[in-house]
Amino acid sequence: MNRYLRGRSLQNYNFSGQDCRGDDFTGAILNGAIFTRANLTKAHLTEAELIGADLTNATLTEAKLSGADLTNATLHGAKLSGADLTNATLHGAKLSGADLTNATLNKAKLSGADLTNATLNGAKLSGADLTNATLNKAKLSGADLTNATLNGAKLSGADLTNATLNKATLDWAKLAGLISPEQLLTGLN
Repeated sequence: MNRYLRGRSLQNYNFSGQDCRGDDFTGAILNGAIFTRANLTKAHLTEAELIGADLTNATLTEAKLSGADLTNATLHGAKLSGADLTNATLHGAKLSGADLTNATLNKAKLSGADLTNATLNGAKLSGADLTNATLNKAKLSGADLTNATLNGAKLSGADLTNATLNKATLDWAKLAGLISPEQLLTGLN
């Protein structure tokens, strides 16, 4: 489609099921917008406001979301493989069952986010804040969590096979039933 919606105010707009591939929402205000089952493949959402937006089962493959604010957004089952969420704010976001394979979340703010059963294999989370996040049964195989903050995070049953945790902090984290717990013994302060 490649629509140019840069900086537009589209709060609470309903994009459900729409084809938004390649659309430019850079800096747009999309608080409360509904993108359920929308196709946002390679869409530009850099610095966009998506506070409380509903992106349930949306496809955001290779989307550009750097610096976007997705506080309390719902992304259950969303497909974000290869997406760029560098410096994005996802406080309290609901990402259970989301696919973030090879996504870039460096320095992303994910405190209190729910990533239960999410797939983050190969994801880049260097310097990310996952304080009090829920990552129960999350797949983090090969993920880079260098300098990440996981204080108080819930990682029960998470798969950390070949994950990099150099200088990550896990104070008060809940680690029962980890797959590949030996990863925690290398590289931590």
